[in-house]
Amino acid sequence: MVNDGSFLDAPIPSYSSYAWRSIAQSRTLLIQGNRWRVGNGTKINIWQDKWLPLAFNQKVISPRTILPAEARVADLIDTSSFQPRWKGTLIDSVFYPFEADIIKSIPVNFRLPPDSLIWTKNKAGNFTVRSAYFLQREMENASYGNLASSSHSGRRHSFWNIIRSSLIPPKIKSFIWRACTDSLPLRTKLFDKRISSSYSCVLCSDAAESYSHILWECSFAQAVWFQAPFRNSFHFSLALSGI
Repeated sequence: MVNDGSFLDAPIPSYSSYAWRSIAQSRTLLIQGNRWRVGNGTKINIWQDKWLPLAFNQKVISPRTILPAEARVADLIDTSSFQPRWKGTLIDSVFYPFEADIIKSIPVNFRLPPDSLIWTKNKAGNFTVRSAYFLQREMENASYGNLASSSHSGRRHSFWNIIRSSLIPPKIKSFIWRACTDSLPLRTKLFDKRISSSYSCVLCSDAAESYSHILWECSFAQAVWFQAPFRNSFHFSLALSGI
């Protein structure tokens, strides 16, 4: 059977050879380290794919309103003239202002070449064994003790039992539960509901106050984690994001 699709999308049947299954195991690593470079935008799903040129949050976090779930980046590019350009008015009406600015800053090649996947773990954008090794180590460290990633509901149940029985104030227990269930009143959510006039982080004002930013990526949050007595177990904080 011939598969004309991408290696990243190729199926792995139960009867696959040991060699193919071993090779396919590398896909998780490749998916984690890859990002789309915009060419003509036809291959890139606006909402599902990683294509924003950022160190974190390479996927769009703006809520989907006008454009459908299957919309492509190509839908944001005006090709009616000799020099293709972004549809600024549409982009401003669809995305948070900070994401709109990022998108409009991405160069549009007048030749509209095919979209391409690039490796984000070095400046050249090329895959290297060294950078892949370090990424693998990061992923292993982040998953160590990751109760949330377990597919067994029993482990999650045990985690909540530990939290409920721990000698910590009820408000801290409530915060842990809200953080793990993505129920925090983040500014991006309040901005989307027109409750807040700003979506920026209240601590650093450098980025949108998303779930991952306010808890892990913000410089203030990282300073707190690394000053904590359990700073060597910082990776445990990443576990909470999947509960």
